[in-house]
Amino acid sequence: MKNKLILFFLGLTMFFFIVFSFLFFLNPAAKEEKKEEKESNLITPPEPTRLPKATPNIQPMAIEELERESENLDNRTPTNDNETSTRNQLKNSGKDGVLEKNEDWVIRYNSDQDLFQGEILTTDISSAREKVKSWFTIRGIAKDKVCELPLILYRDPKKFDTSLSIGLDFYSCNYD
Repeated sequence: MKNKLILFFLGLTMFFFIVFSFLFFLNPAAKEEKKEEKESNLITPPEPTRLPKATPNIQPMAIEELERESENLDNRTPTNDNETSTRNQLKNSGKDGVLEKNEDWVIRYNSDQDLFQGEILTTDISSAREKVKSWFTIRGIAKDKVCELPLILYRDPKKFDTSLSIGLDFYSCNYD
């Protein structure tokens, strides 16, 4: 009788072992969950790391400054005859609007809006802005009248960090 009882408990233990083994190791649902968990870990891309932004010495203009600059453009004072003549020569000297271009900046004339544009192509905004302004003074426009041409300075930050989705940064011409 003792042997039968031992065999019974041994059989019962084997039965539970087989059932639990099936539930934990051979269960297709458990395998599917593990497989989905592994796939989700593989599919989820890591968070992109942002490149540190080059910190220029000059900050882009705020909305209020843009509005003030726009008002100055609309109500600009006329220049003297000599500067008007120089301005007209500059307007007519460029092909496709580009008057001058180098690795740090591009100067364009926009005939639709009757203004000059200085696109800054470098992270050294102060230096590029000063060089654009001096380009006009070398050609006969008084230093205090360059911004009244009018001259708009801007930079496209997406050229320096392609992950950005923002628009252009505008910079004040009057910085003296």
